[in-house]
Amino acid sequence: MSMLTLQVLALLLFFGLIGALLGWLIRPFFCKPGTMGGRGNLSGSAGANANAKMGTGSASAKTSYAKSGSAKGSGGKTAAAAAGVAAAAATAAAVSSNKKKDDAAKKAAAEADKKKLAAEAARKAEKAKADAAAEKAKAAKLAEEKRQAAEKAKAAKLAEEQRIAAEKAKAAKLAEEKRQADAKANQAAKAAAIEADKKKLAAEAEAARRAEADRLAEEKAKADQAAKDAKAKAEADRVAAEKAKADQA
Repeated sequence: MSMLTLQVLALLLFFGLIGALLGWLIRPFFCKPGTMGGRGNLSGSAGANANAKMGTGSASAKTSYAKSGSAKGSGGKTAAAAAGVAAAAATAAAVSSNKKKDDAAKKAAAEADKKKLAAEAARKAEKAKADAAAEKAKAAKLAEEKRQAAEKAKAAKLAEEQRIAAEKAKAAKLAEEKRQADAKANQAAKAAAIEADKKKLAAEAEAARRAEADRLAEEKAKADQAAKDAKAKAEADRVAAEKAKADQA
């Protein structure tokens, strides 16, 4: 049982007790004539029984009066009880009406709370949906930024690789050109060295030829001179021999 039901039952019991107490308190006002009449009738009946001289009609009238007094007393009790029950019923009706009003108010409040909760839930759902959409958009934006950053990094890496490759190719080309130039220079140097060697050999050969020619010329001159000297000596010896022969003759 709920607390409200217990409270209603307690109020009904309380007002029922109050009605019964009120009925008990107002009972003398309703039951006094009947009670007194009943007692008078009883005493009258006792007098009638003791005095057998009183007539049957008087005894019947007294008995009827006593019954009517008893009926009035019973009617007073019934009226008091009815008043108490009516008060209790009125109280119960008031309590029931208040309970209905409270129930209606609680129901209306509950409906309002439900609507408020539904509105709050809808607002929260919309907010959650908006937040989810915002998060999704944020995530998509971040993903797009990451993709663009990745593409930029990839493009930068590719450009750097291309630059490095171009620099390597350029360096390789320069190295090849230098190698070729060095080869040409070496070849030219070799050719120049060969030419110099040739010229040197030619000069040396010419010098040797000239030296040989000079030697031969000198030897020829010496031979000519020796021949001349020998011829002159022979001529001088012949002249001297002739002279000596002439002198001897």
